[in-house]
Amino acid sequence: MLVDWNDIYIIRSSPERVDAPGANDNEGDCHNNDGDLHTDAPTSQPPYSPTVADDNDFNVDTAEPSNQLVIANASSLQCGTSDRIPEHEDMQVKQLFPNKKNLISKLQLLAVKCHFEFKVKKSNKSIYTVVCIEKNCKWRLRAIKIKESPNFEVRKYNGHHSCSMSVRRRDHRHASYMVIGNHIAPKYQDANRVYRPRDIISDIRREFGITISYTKAYMAKIFASGLIRGKPRESYAKLSSYCHVLEVQNPGTLTFIHTTDDDRFKYFFMALGPSIRDSSP
Repeated sequence: MLVDWNDIYIIRSSPERVDAPGANDNEGDCHNNDGDLHTDAPTSQPPYSPTVADDNDFNVDTAEPSNQLVIANASSLQCGTSDRIPEHEDMQVKQLFPNKKNLISKLQLLAVKCHFEFKVKKSNKSIYTVVCIEKNCKWRLRAIKIKESPNFEVRKYNGHHSCSMSVRRRDHRHASYMVIGNHIAPKYQDANRVYRPRDIISDIRREFGITISYTKAYMAKIFASGLIRGKPRESYAKLSSYCHVLEVQNPGTLTFIHTTDDDRFKYFFMALGPSIRDSSP
């Protein structure tokens, strides 16, 4: 029997897996009052083990160790001025978020876009209050959990920054690989698109004025890929069932899951029955 190798599929495992930590909701709890919060603003409305995509350009030994925040003419900028981001991407009073983790993620992305940093003033299961890291700045936000729901709603928000951006910071505390990964995740919806760490670095520099390290861009790529394609362990757990269904629905189909001596996945082999029959003399 002859087999057309164009109809043979081999899926190899990724070289490694990296566990991405989830967001931490255990921030400090400080019982200061909010003060200076405005309530007249207009109304508007992922832990996993992602697969590491092959990237021959990545070299841990030569990767840059940290971020750099680079802002042109920083002395003339104001922190978080209204022209820094579109209004629809800013926070609004009565704005709803699916959960606290989602709220924190959106706040971190907002801080990166606006070139400011915030700190947690109060955080528990029902309240989340943050203020600008600059002591005298009036920017702050307070959100509460909706009863009998995981949703958080913004109740008070002062989006105006009274602080100056005259001091450049070497690293932006909120520009984590998870924040960047969430931002770039939609770009991995097309499986045929090549979006490398160097492309991520270029896009983040253009969009936010931040130059991130190659390591962080690579980790953001892993995180984003995992968000779109799911958890590799869960996918692998379904592989045997997938093989069984293929063989039942396509008589003559050959499948084989190859593992290493220590029972680690190496590659998956599949030859569809109809293709094998068509290639037979």
